[in-house]
Amino acid sequence: MQRSESEDERKDKQQSWPEVDEPAEVEQWQTRYSLWSLLVATTLVALSIVLLKYFSIFAVLGIFFVIIVTDYSLAAYKHPARPAIVRGLWGIVLPALCVIYDPGFLHETWYFPGSQDMRFRLEPRGMLLIPPIALQSFGMGLWLLLAQRLPPSPFIEGFFYFGATLASIIGLCLLPISLIGIILLGLGLLGLTPFLTAYHFVKTAADAGRGIGNDPSDESKSSLWPVWMGLGYLSAIGLSLLCSQALGLLEGFTIAEMLRAVWTGLNSF
Repeated sequence: MQRSESEDERKDKQQSWPEVDEPAEVEQWQTRYSLWSLLVATTLVALSIVLLKYFSIFAVLGIFFVIIVTDYSLAAYKHPARPAIVRGLWGIVLPALCVIYDPGFLHETWYFPGSQDMRFRLEPRGMLLIPPIALQSFGMGLWLLLAQRLPPSPFIEGFFYFGATLASIIGLCLLPISLIGIILLGLGLLGLTPFLTAYHFVKTAADAGRGIGNDPSDESKSSLWPVWMGLGYLSAIGLSLLCSQALGLLEGFTIAEMLRAVWTGLNSF
């Protein structure tokens, strides 16, 4: 009888305990890497340089698939360095390769296997779009290095939301020619890069606004948060236009002429 009573009392106590909400899962970040991972990364970079030299834009397509496989592999193993690695690949590496090996939209040079012409002959639309792409990639790299030390910042959040907007617009503009390229040589798959880049810029913007390691369910923000986020967005636009105009002055183009060239290029597609 005593044993049954003690079991009943234990069950009553367990039922009377208040339920405690489990903390939301926080994405873990890692900025230190093992010697083996650095060796693998260095080997892959060297191999990519060789492939780019001999296979040009087709090597970029191969790197596109390698990045997708790397993303899913790191996600499957729940690697703590996945956020930094994946966002660095989609936000810095692949956009840079797509700009360099762009098939005639941003610059006149076509990079195909065996091409010896490594000079850039920028189109006016390239002068308008390349500076903000470079600015956002530089901001992404800088933030990835300092993410764990930075407090939540609505200004940085707005800055990266402009990067997501820019990448989405570029992806939509290139979507028709990308679909045609997928049917022909498969190279049109690279036209999907801006959409994936935009996705990771949105995630980075959210992390910049929340702060790395903070609880995602914490919604405590000041009333001026949207103002600072808007200032970050507008600052990214202003700085991009300033850099584009500085680049355009070297060739005698204005912002209006660059915008007109972008419109003309889209109509030509």
